[in-house]
Amino acid sequence: LKLSADQKLSPMTVGGKEALAYRHSGLYETDAVAVAANGRVYIFAAGWIDEDDQIRRDLQNIIKSVKFN
Repeated sequence: LKLSADQKLSPMTVGGKEALAYRHSGLYETDAVAVAANGRVYIFAAGWIDEDDQIRRDLQNIIKSVKFN
C-alpha cells in the first residue's frame, strides 16, 4: 500500500480506537489519520503549506477530542 509518499504509517489512538496516521502529497502536503469505529472508517485530514501551519495543531486538537459512542 502506498498511502503515504514516505510509506510511513504511525500507530496512534483516536477515541480509544487503534488508528493509523500518515502524510500524503498532492496540491498540498496533508496529514491524515484513519480510524475504524462503529462499522465505519473515519479519515481526519488537514492540508498545509508550511510545516508550522496552525492547521496541523488544530487537527491534533480535533483528534484528541474525538469520542465514539
